Amino acid sequence: HEERKPTKLRTANGIVAAILCIIFLAHAILGSVKFGEPGFSGNFVWVVWVGVGLIVIHIIMSVGTTVSMMTDSVRPPSAKKKRHQLIKWLGGIAILVVAGIHMLTTAGIAGPFPAHLGPWAAVLMFALIAALGWHLFTASKSLLKDLHVPDHKRWRPLVRGILVAGCVIAAGILAAALF
Repeated sequence: HEERKPTKLRTANGIVAAILCIIFLAHAILGSVKFGEPGFSGNFVWVVWVGVGLIVIHIIMSVGTTVSMMTDSVRPPSAKKKRHQLIKWLGGIAILVVAGIHMLTTAGIAGPFPAHLGPWAAVLMFALIAALGWHLFTASKSLLKDLHVPDHKRWRPLVRGILVAGCVIAAGILAAALF
């Protein structure tokens, strides 16, 4: 069957999602470095707030694209497509929940990992990196299609590898800083 071209909304959401990938991965890596290197300035708070704004935009556009797809009477979504959509949403929700807890408990902390937060905060940060990796891995298929990448199926493993590698690097830097 012929693949449908992404709508303008999906294309715009793909662009926002690609920017969010870069911001999230940079934040995860730089935030992990900040714990191990007290002298690291890492004064990029404004980027975090740009990211928060883009997250809100991404959620709104994702709701729009999901509703459009689920209510399409010409090409109704298959069970496989519905399952894929659900997995993407669960990954996004996991990021929101863990990131919200992260912002309330550990954001703004500089220098060595503060003992008063206890080991649960480290677990929280690793969970955030894992949720991010899961969502990026799952959503990369849609991202490449939404960005009109030619032969997107061929590029998917490479993009997934790069995105997951970024999460692994962030987790490794965080582990080195904590242990």
